[in-house]
Amino acid sequence: MIINFSSTIYKKIKEIALYSDKAECGGVLLGNIKENGIYYITDYIESKAKSDEFSLVFSSQQLIEEYMTKEAVEIIGLWHSHILGCDYLSNQDKRMLNYIQSIKNKPIISVLLVVESKKVQLIFHKVYCQQFVLLDENCISMENE
Repeated sequence: MIINFSSTIYKKIKEIALYSDKAECGGVLLGNIKENGIYYITDYIESKAKSDEFSLVFSSQQLIEEYMTKEAVEIIGLWHSHILGCDYLSNQDKRMLNYIQSIKNKPIISVLLVVESKKVQLIFHKVYCQQFVLLDENCISMENE
């Protein structure tokens, strides 16, 4: 699996994670998957949930379904932050990822932003059939705009 990440989106979600006034923040990753299997992340939606623990909250299920059915752009993954160096997916994270993946019925991406001492580390996972595969940095390419 290769993930082509827009450098603008990469910078924006890192900034959101670093300066969020919530313990956790996050949302969905939008883009497309090409026939060659490369995932192109081109946009994001930030969840507006007001809590200390990230949960994927949208005004309606219709919003998720709308982005899942558009041909030009679709939900291809989730992103969210963890503070204080927690560098693994929680059970709640896994349930949420499994739910989105089961609707899409194809692999999705999880981007975990680990925030510690004003630094942000990104950890990528491929999610498919309740399996969470850690992706190494060789799978990630940045696209400058």
